[in-house]
Amino acid sequence: MRSIIRLKWFWLVFWVAILAVILFTMPSMDTLIREKGQPNLSGTYSSSTASKLLAEFHKSDKGGKNLDTILVFHNPKGFQSEQKKQIEQKLKQIEQNKNLHIQSLLSPFESKDAEKRLLSADQKTIMAIASVEKTTQTIPQIRAQLEPQIKIEGIQTYLTGDGYIEEDYAKNSIDGVKKTEFFTIIFIVLVLILVFRSPVTPIISLLIVAVAYLIAQGTVGLLVEYFDFPFANTTQIFLILVLFGVGTDYNILLLMRFKEELGLGKPLLTSIVETYRTAGKTVFYSGLAVLIGFSMIGFSNFSIYQSAVAVAIGIVFLLGALFTLNPIIMALMAQRLFWPLKNFQGHGQSRLWSRLGHFSVIRVSISILLVVVLCIPVFLFYKNQLSFNNLAEIGPDSPSVKGFHVVSQSFGAGQTLPTTLVIKSKTPMDSANGLAFLDQIHERLTQIKGVKDVYGPTRPNGQYLNDLYLSKQTKGVSSGINQSSSGLDKISQGLSTASDKIKTSTSGDLNDINKLIDGTVSVRSGLGQVQTALSQINKGIKQGATGAEQIESGLADLEIALKKVNSSTKQLSSGYIQISTSLGKLAPGYQGIASGINSLAAWNSTIQTSVASLEKDHPELEDDASLTSLKNASNSMYQALPALQQNITKLNSSLSSLNNSLASANKSLSQISSAQSQITAGTTQLKKGAGNLAKGLTQGASGQSQVISSIPSMNDGLNAITNGQRKVLAGLNDFESKMKELQQGLSQSATGLDKINNGLSTANNYLTEVTGEGSPYGTFFVPKEVRNSKEFQTAMDLYMSKDRKIVTWTIPLSVDPYSKEAMLIAHEIDTTIRETISHTQYTNLQIGTGGVSSVNYDLRNISDEDFSLTIILMLAGIGVLLLIMYRSVWITVTILGTLILAYYFSLTVSENIFTNFFGVTGLSWTIPFFSFIMIIALGVDYSIFVMMRYKEYKHQGMVVAILKAVERTGSVVISAAIILAGTFAAMYPSGVTTLVQIATVVIIALLLLVFVLLPMVLPASISLLDRIMKSDQETTIPEKSDDGYEYYS
Repeated sequence: MRSIIRLKWFWLVFWVAILAVILFTMPSMDTLIREKGQPNLSGTYSSSTASKLLAEFHKSDKGGKNLDTILVFHNPKGFQSEQKKQIEQKLKQIEQNKNLHIQSLLSPFESKDAEKRLLSADQKTIMAIASVEKTTQTIPQIRAQLEPQIKIEGIQTYLTGDGYIEEDYAKNSIDGVKKTEFFTIIFIVLVLILVFRSPVTPIISLLIVAVAYLIAQGTVGLLVEYFDFPFANTTQIFLILVLFGVGTDYNILLLMRFKEELGLGKPLLTSIVETYRTAGKTVFYSGLAVLIGFSMIGFSNFSIYQSAVAVAIGIVFLLGALFTLNPIIMALMAQRLFWPLKNFQGHGQSRLWSRLGHFSVIRVSISILLVVVLCIPVFLFYKNQLSFNNLAEIGPDSPSVKGFHVVSQSFGAGQTLPTTLVIKSKTPMDSANGLAFLDQIHERLTQIKGVKDVYGPTRPNGQYLNDLYLSKQTKGVSSGINQSSSGLDKISQGLSTASDKIKTSTSGDLNDINKLIDGTVSVRSGLGQVQTALSQINKGIKQGATGAEQIESGLADLEIALKKVNSSTKQLSSGYIQISTSLGKLAPGYQGIASGINSLAAWNSTIQTSVASLEKDHPELEDDASLTSLKNASNSMYQALPALQQNITKLNSSLSSLNNSLASANKSLSQISSAQSQITAGTTQLKKGAGNLAKGLTQGASGQSQVISSIPSMNDGLNAITNGQRKVLAGLNDFESKMKELQQGLSQSATGLDKINNGLSTANNYLTEVTGEGSPYGTFFVPKEVRNSKEFQTAMDLYMSKDRKIVTWTIPLSVDPYSKEAMLIAHEIDTTIRETISHTQYTNLQIGTGGVSSVNYDLRNISDEDFSLTIILMLAGIGVLLLIMYRSVWITVTILGTLILAYYFSLTVSENIFTNFFGVTGLSWTIPFFSFIMIIALGVDYSIFVMMRYKEYKHQGMVVAILKAVERTGSVVISAAIILAGTFAAMYPSGVTTLVQIATVVIIALLLLVFVLLPMVLPASISLLDRIMKSDQETTIPEKSDDGYEYYS
């Protein structure tokens, strides 16, 4: 200490130089709060992964970072049509204004789906969602440019969104810092004036602490700026509170002891040295305890918690200033440091602590009972209710909060701050299979309870795109198959009918032809008889009258024979006509069969085309048994139909030739019948003229000669007819054989068509099963031409990166995004999708769930983990220091126990105050952690103040030592605690809920410590220890006399 005073000018220049460099180089703390003051989760958490993927998505998509902005238009009375037009026009102007750097804008006036999403049901609120590029501009700059542009007379307008809420939170924190600084300085000055009754002492104390604070703040700022040192929006406030609070406490302790040493008449240098030998040691150990406590936080994993290490840096500079600048100022100013005070006596004894200490020493059991009583509220009323609602930190008058509440009332809170699911693949996801997989994810998201809507690449407006599902697309195929099946039924029925008719028509008709041949042979035989008879007649005529009777008899025989021939000829003609009629009936049937076969070939071609298309669009059906059977049957039919078609054509040609032959035969038969009629007429005349034979012999002979001469031609005609009949019979036999083959072919074709029809029915049933309602195979399928369309690509741009490897879904929840329910839903979204993806081929995806709800869930988990770790490390670090200082486990456990009890009791009281009287759901989620480190790190100071004095008097006995310690330090500790409590109370005007709650917890704990626990529990514990150690001796109780403490039995 003497060397420091000797080199006082060096140290003064040293501190001034450091301060100047720091002030010149330090970054803006306001900027750091805005840019780096928010929680930074590690990459192992889902929200952190989502944040990184979204940053990559926006960079890939737009070339930089984007700010999602919700433009809110509200009219409590409802929008008129004219106002809607004004808003629509305003949104178009904003989108076209390049100076606003708007990358995309979703307006309710784009489509019916967009209107349903962005126009409230009560017609009072309209919102638009814009993505604003913020690479070259800050959120305040974006707000300053955009707010005037959306103003419309008679309509309330707001800008809100996660970014704007965070900005207002940061701004509120910055304003809170400034208010805290102001009220802290005012409070400390007033308290120091009351304590020292001097205007100089407060100024010197504040000046020394301010130097340490400014250098510490600048150092932390530089570390944050250039080395990414952990930082939070509470870092600056904690530096102010701790450095000004404990710095003032340390100054009070040092200056009080310095004043006491001066009052004893000691030389200036001796007074300074003695001050630092006693009080300085206490300050050093107290500062070391605070330093260790805050340094232990560096081992936590959470950036917000790690940011409290900045206080440890501040403590280093504070101790440096107290042990260099303070003694120099003491040496330079001496008694003037306390001007205008002339009485330099030390601080008085605390009557309150003296009485409480004496009572606790005597009534140890009551003190222990007090501890038990204080523990009861903790066990009964502490519920650990925490709030993650940043809106409560800002206040209801903030524009972003107002906009949030308007949207919440009109659309639901989840619409304003939705949850976001992000995945990244190593390959593009815009293939047909990739999009089907993405739609499967979308469908799974809609099934999670608490999810209100889902917007993604396969359903940009949250609704099914029906035309892009197989259930819709296969309706045409199914309809075609049904039509094909119906046509095949008709063809099969026609083929069966034709087969039956052919079978019927070819049975029995050929027997009639054989009869015709026999009849024709009989006619020829009859003609021979006629010729013989005519020859006899002619001979008889030539012989004259000798054969008149013979002629008459021959003519009678001839008449009978001619009648038989004529009857046979008529039968033959009738048979030919019947055959011709039958063949005439067959011809249209066979022509119909040919037409049916042509239709069957066309239907078979359609079936083959449908099967090929089905295989192409749905490769997964390639191995389907029904489809394979259908394909084989169709191919077999395709091969058989040409041959059948050729046979039918030949058969039609044969029928045509046969009909022509029958027509010629019928013509010949007509001629024969006509000749027979003539013969019969002639024979009749001959018979009638037999009596007049003499008269007509000449004529008879002539006629007879004509008859005889015509018989050979008749015989030749009958011979030709017989040959024709035989050819017809041969042709009909061949025709019958081919008809049988045709009948068998038609029957087989009908059977084959039935099998094809059954295959088509099976395929149709399979398609119905695959794509029917409720089927898990109602696959989302986007044809290539649709995927490449501009409209579809534009929709995918909203939710997929340019390389199509990153995919996002926007998921508004049905509950408040800041609520515990929302946190659990966000976690369920994450776990559900991970589970779903694990059962697919896309198992190597990066998956993240972002948004306020997901971030808060991860914050709760990491804060719980780090809190447990911090408790262990902090208590261990401070415990080791206390063990080194006092070499007593008993004292160490007592001190740490009082601090822990004070912490939990104050936390319980504060929780019930804020939940029951201020309408909040719980304490802010950072309160347990920060209030713990404040109470433990700062509260241990007061224990050290007491116990360092205890060590000075320990040679007088443990009980006397603790009673003197509480008497001599009581007023200092109370003053220090009041100053520290007042410093924390300076956070009340900030209006920041977290700061107000921390202040409340710490103040209650400080008051409990200095007015109950320290003056009662510490003496009781020491007294109990003393009794245990002297259990074999007579118990003595100290009583105070005028000169000090004496022992009485």
